[in-house]
Amino acid sequence: SSFAKKDRSDMSLDALSCHKMNQYQWDHYQYSAAIDACGKASSWTGALQLLSVMGLSIVQIDRVTFNTSVSACGNGGEWKKALQVLNVMMSHNIEFNVITFSAGISACERGSGWEN
Repeated sequence: SSFAKKDRSDMSLDALSCHKMNQYQWDHYQYSAAIDACGKASSWTGALQLLSVMGLSIVQIDRVTFNTSVSACGNGGEWKKALQVLNVMMSHNIEFNVITFSAGISACERGSGWEN
């Protein structure tokens, strides 16, 4: 996506603000792309803000979006936040896959969570 290619989490968050003001409804692809851009910029807070907004919308959060959010937390060194996202994912009865486990393990590794 253009968000991820430009590696600009601030741009994706600004775009979300504009869409909310215009009452334009994003789909899960747009949310996932914006979360991915935040993750690549190590902006785990932006990624979690977007995930939260997505949860309040009518757009259903899927495994890809959760995995992207876990990765974003890992990129920011926030292994505890990554594990919280995994817990939310479980509470939504979304099955983990290889990517989910890999993202969780990577987040713990980057944040030294494996020591705990």
